[in-house]
Amino acid sequence: MISNTVRDAIRESEERMKVYVHDVVHNAVQASEKRLSKQIQEVDERLSKQIQEVDERLSKQIREVDERLSKQIQEVDERLSKQIQEVDERLSKRIDGLEQQIREVDERLSKQIQEVDERLSASIDNLRGTVQQALDDTESMARQIAATVERVEGLTSNCQCQSA
Repeated sequence: MISNTVRDAIRESEERMKVYVHDVVHNAVQASEKRLSKQIQEVDERLSKQIQEVDERLSKQIREVDERLSKQIQEVDERLSKQIQEVDERLSKRIDGLEQQIREVDERLSKQIQEVDERLSASIDNLRGTVQQALDDTESMARQIAATVERVEGLTSNCQCQSA
């Protein structure tokens, strides 16, 4: 019986040891969980704070970059507007100069055409006069030839009559 009692005592001791180990392990796990939970919370708070700080710095940098870009865009726009205006003014002057040159060329051409037209009209009038004179002279010559032919025919007919 003693052996049963020893066995029972050992079992009871084992059971108590299991309960004790279980309690120790359970308490250690709970303590570890609490420490880990606290550490996780602290890390989470630090990360949240760091994320917020990074977000604020990034927001500030983005605003600064946006302001610089806006300023640069405005400066470029002003320079381009000024250059476009200068080009526009130069082109306007150039076009005005070309228009003036075209008017001057047009006036010279008009004068030359008028002079050519006047000379052509005078030449045509002279040609008409010359043609008319030639026609008159030709007509006069034709009459003289006709008269001469008549005289020659008259003479020839008188000559034939007398020779017969």
